[in-house]
Amino acid sequence: MKKTPTKQSGFTLIELLTVIVIIGVLSTLVFTGTKGLIMSAQKSKAASDMSNIWKSYMVYENDNGSIDETLDGEKMVDTDGDTPSAGSGTNHEWFAVLASSIKDFNNPEKFILSSDKYAKKKNKGKEIEFVLDPDEEDDPKIDQVFKEAQLSYNVVAGIDLDEMSNVPEGKIPFIYTPGLNDEGKWTKNGVFGTSGGIICFMDGQSKRLKNLKEAKLKKWDDPKEDADNLKDSVFGIAFGHGGPDEFSGERGE
Repeated sequence: MKKTPTKQSGFTLIELLTVIVIIGVLSTLVFTGTKGLIMSAQKSKAASDMSNIWKSYMVYENDNGSIDETLDGEKMVDTDGDTPSAGSGTNHEWFAVLASSIKDFNNPEKFILSSDKYAKKKNKGKEIEFVLDPDEEDDPKIDQVFKEAQLSYNVVAGIDLDEMSNVPEGKIPFIYTPGLNDEGKWTKNGVFGTSGGIICFMDGQSKRLKNLKEAKLKKWDDPKEDADNLKDSVFGIAFGHGGPDEFSGERGE
């Protein structure tokens, strides 16, 4: 008697290829979704940190007035004229003054995000341990390593709310993530790349933005007019890495 050949079970080549394609698509979706969640968490942390810096500055300002001078007594911002002008200040020196009064801020991690790839690259090899020089406890000085570090936040110094009495505090920028260009967009060197940035305003609210246009800023000297950049929206000086932020998109370099 002849045996009837049994039909072997299995997948055809087309079926296998189809499964591989489906797995690839699903993996891409999972990776993209996870990456988006990580970015969102990083932005949330930065927004919270910026609001905490604002709160601490409010405490400092209530006790000492605005931060206009460095720890060495040099003028960071001159607000005596019709418009503010920059002195010799930088973000680092502004944060050092805050740290001299609020000890919790004598920690560089308060101003350098671990997720900031640009700062991480620039700070590679540097031992950034303090904001203030540990050898100068009686007469606080800025730590020289911190002074050269790339920070993750830019601050607006010399803010005078009396000069902007017609502008809502929720429209006055106080601190922001750097990397803005003169077109109001965050570039590849921004803390979060071209995905956008964060601005904390003088009402303490930190807003996540794709570009500056979303902030709907107003000119500080004519609130009826829209402001296309931070310079026009606040009576103060926006500091970059080495001085006034030129909004080159390269974080002051």
